[in-house]
Amino acid sequence: MSLLLLPESGSRSPLAFSCVFGGGLAPFICAALTTCACGSWWPVAIYLMATKAITFCTTLFAPETLDRDLLREEDAR
Repeated sequence: MSLLLLPESGSRSPLAFSCVFGGGLAPFICAALTTCACGSWWPVAIYLMATKAITFCTTLFAPETLDRDLLREEDAR
């Protein structure tokens, strides 16, 4: 079965936004932090630790989807 036949889950938009804001803007944010700190690296390190902490917390509290049929509404919650 082709993946193109599956119904749209709506998970592509958040993924696209997270790629743009998380990965696409990161070099600009790091450059701005380095410039504001007169060339020091510690603001970039704090920024990276904060993004990793957010990623860890969202992964920790995400619901488990193993052995669930996500096409059924009662299993998708």
